[in-house]
Amino acid sequence: RFFIESLAGSGGMGHVYRARDESTGGTVALKVLRDGVDGASERFAREISALAALSHVNVVRHVAHGETSAGPYLAMEWLDGHDLSTELKLRRALTVEQTLTVARQIAAGLGHAHARGLVHRDVKPSNVFFVDGDRERVKVIDFGLARDGDAKSETTKTGIIVGTPGYMAPEQIRTTDKLTAAADVFAIACVIFKCLTGKGPFQADNVVGTLARVLFEPPPRLSESGGPASLALDSLLEEMLSKDASQRPRDGAAVEARLHALMTAGVPPPPRSASSLGRGERRIISLVLAGAHGQIPTVDPEETLVRAPHDALDTSAARAALAPYGGELAPLPDGSFVVAFGGEGAATDHAARAAHCALLLHSLLPSARVALATGRAEVGQRLVGEAIDRAANLLREAQTGAHVSIDDVTAGLLGARFEVVRADIGFSLRRPLAAPLAARTLLGKVSACVGRERDIGRVLGALDACIEEAEPSAIVITAPAGTGKSRLRHEVLRAIETSERDVQVWIARGDPIGAGSAFGFIGPALRRAVGISEGESLPLRRQRLRSRVAETARKKGFDDVEFARIAEFVGEITDVPFDDTERVQLRTARRDPAVMGDQTRRAFVDLLRAECATRPLVLILEDAHWSDAPSIAYVDYALRALAGSPFFVLALARPEIDETFPNLFGDRGATTIRLAGLSRRASEQLVRTALGSEVSSLVVARVVERAAGNAFYLEELVRAVAEGKGDELPDTVLAMAQG
Repeated sequence: RFFIESLAGSGGMGHVYRARDESTGGTVALKVLRDGVDGASERFAREISALAALSHVNVVRHVAHGETSAGPYLAMEWLDGHDLSTELKLRRALTVEQTLTVARQIAAGLGHAHARGLVHRDVKPSNVFFVDGDRERVKVIDFGLARDGDAKSETTKTGIIVGTPGYMAPEQIRTTDKLTAAADVFAIACVIFKCLTGKGPFQADNVVGTLARVLFEPPPRLSESGGPASLALDSLLEEMLSKDASQRPRDGAAVEARLHALMTAGVPPPPRSASSLGRGERRIISLVLAGAHGQIPTVDPEETLVRAPHDALDTSAARAALAPYGGELAPLPDGSFVVAFGGEGAATDHAARAAHCALLLHSLLPSARVALATGRAEVGQRLVGEAIDRAANLLREAQTGAHVSIDDVTAGLLGARFEVVRADIGFSLRRPLAAPLAARTLLGKVSACVGRERDIGRVLGALDACIEEAEPSAIVITAPAGTGKSRLRHEVLRAIETSERDVQVWIARGDPIGAGSAFGFIGPALRRAVGISEGESLPLRRQRLRSRVAETARKKGFDDVEFARIAEFVGEITDVPFDDTERVQLRTARRDPAVMGDQTRRAFVDLLRAECATRPLVLILEDAHWSDAPSIAYVDYALRALAGSPFFVLALARPEIDETFPNLFGDRGATTIRLAGLSRRASEQLVRTALGSEVSSLVVARVVERAAGNAFYLEELVRAVAEGKGDELPDTVLAMAQG
């Protein structure tokens, strides 16, 4: 019956030929299935069945179908012209009148299919055809994914995604068994949105980002996306894009009626201004994305996906382990999942929590790849935005078992808290640093310390007085995040190391993860001081603690009984528990919290007294606002009890320390220094030192003005200038500013 004239095109499933129908003399498109394509037979049979049941002016017409030695074939009416996707590439966007004309015909054709129980499932611009290039003659094509709305979905297994990500309804992504015509209604709205704005409503750089936006992001308004401002059209699209299928128009016929009413009422005029503040505040979030090897598709978000099932990552252990981190975990349909961190507080804290979370996931899920990124998102929609795009792009390049991949924004926010190494794409997150050893680098080198000479001098002067007079002393330095507390600490330590001061330095460091946990602040500092490393066995930890206590306690004159007491009760603080079978004092204390408190505090002070007798002791409390009450109480007690001992405490904290621990060490005569921002002169000096003497005065003035004395802002703005970003405000600065 059909005489093949030429090959018209080839696709993933087979070939399409231009052929002559010998029974009518007309031209047809003859589609022949290619052998060996997974799932193609089922999809082809579905398309044949769907088209054979349909007959509508806005649906490509079925002519015949059958079998040949080459496999099954489908003959359809021959269409000259081009599809909507091609039209949009030529024009970028259509007018409202043109869009409504096209959309009404799409809805009419789909309404005909819906009335017969069929759901297209792949409505998108490339499946909307303009016959002879005429927008008044629209045909819906490619029913290869169409199925009976009552049929059981293939998406009941995790990982099967059927459809085109940028046009799939949430229920289609979420593997819902029953799929209704409302899924096509959602897709029609996406097509309308793209016709009017030139982009999809849930557009992202990659498939994972697109799927996440469809699932979690509220539908945007036309007026916020550069489209025409029309309350009636905005309202209809918002209804059609509802996450809840029951809230959308029921089918294509209902949409066609609504569009007809809009056109009858008159096409809305173009907007006077395309500017809009939008509906929600946008903030910076940090987001962890975990996925199994090979799960992140590299296809365009507008390409149809028909993917085989795979095993999802087991998140049961991850959910329990992540509870202390405060992140919001949500699974994605491809088997991966995201954990988001944001909200109130400093962006450095969110990034630190996310980094701890990412490293934990990396250890719990050895078969997974883990990426961490930071970017903008709308408040209340923490699982979407730029961060998901960045994380997905990093994850695609990561290798199973490799280190956690992070982006440059996160790396900038983490600073010296973690070991971060530059990688081929982004950075590699290795491990948290137990104690800060170095200052932040700027353009590959440690930047000059400017404007802090007086503050550094006050700290070193107080330390020298403490050593000379052999009396406890404390200084508390407070300043907002990014002002330069850590840099001041670094310079004080450097001055100590390069001087003749024979002192020992212990460093306690707070973080948002362990904040408030009893002895979570000084416990790790004591473990490091006595030489205990993370991951060591309990017997080895006990041996190290006994050896260090014996070495110092005996120099102070403590006998064996006393040194054993000190080691055992310091062990209660440092998570190095000793056996109490033959230790009556320890066993009794474990039965009475008050007795235990007295004994551990006494042992803590005895250990410090013995250490001070060996060499003056400097205890640095960094990020003390993240400390816990017992740790602060014990240090406060030591400042009173260690009269006659050269014990110096340097506490660094944000201003909120005044609320958490009012008048910190004030009763012990502590000096409080409220760190001011860098002066204009110091700021200019830093900029010129980093960028070179040839940098223009205009650039220097602009950077200094925007930084307003904040050392972190200043360094990040300098980095942006060096990278040629001009006046662009770095996300690291935005992230810190929002806090």
